[in-house]
Amino acid sequence: MSDDERTLYDVIIVGAGPAGLSAALVLGRSRRRVLVCNEGEHRNAASGALHGFLTRDGIDPRELLRISRQQLDRYDTVTLPPNRADWYD
Repeated sequence: MSDDERTLYDVIIVGAGPAGLSAALVLGRSRRRVLVCNEGEHRNAASGALHGFLTRDGIDPRELLRISRQQLDRYDTVTLPPNRADWYD
């Protein structure tokens, strides 16, 4: 890979759950180049809702991901994994 093909990031976040996406939002707003990585499996697979997340208590995990992507799309310094609907199916 040439230097022109390489992307340098200030931060790499492992996990696209609530904590990782919140961190990406704060860092993106701070104009940091961020890469969010996620393997597609989630720990709350048995749960139909997320709890304990301020302003979103009881939200469906798919809805939180949709809202998060919408908010993060404003920041061109944040790179998200592909939008995989099966993350929460």
